[in-house]
Amino acid sequence: MDEQQYTELNKLLKATKALSKSVERVVMSGMAEEGTGKMVARGYQSLHKKAAELMPDDYYITEGLLLEMAPDIDNDALLSQVRIAASQLRIYLEETLRESRREFAFATGAGEEEITDWAALDATSATKS
Repeated sequence: MDEQQYTELNKLLKATKALSKSVERVVMSGMAEEGTGKMVARGYQSLHKKAAELMPDDYYITEGLLLEMAPDIDNDALLSQVRIAASQLRIYLEETLRESRREFAFATGAGEEEITDWAALDATSATKS
């Protein structure tokens, strides 16, 4: 994974976390207005589309996390689907980014510990070149 893809996936992760938190709050409050499900579903589908663009060869992203909605799905069921899908996408992106940091750290000799500062990794790799 290159720096550009890493940066884009990190942005996507932040947006996915925001959506997950919003959906969680709506579901936990039990006060979802009619139409809320469709709104958050559109948000999830947008995030999923971006994930598929960034990781086109990843079957789990392109197919496994698709949100399939029946035309007559009720608001609460749709919210539940988005809640689960967004959570799965968030977890998958977190693990993908964590793995990328570890691989980069190992490849640059920074050590096997988890690296959290991509800019610091860039500086490390520039001095080793």
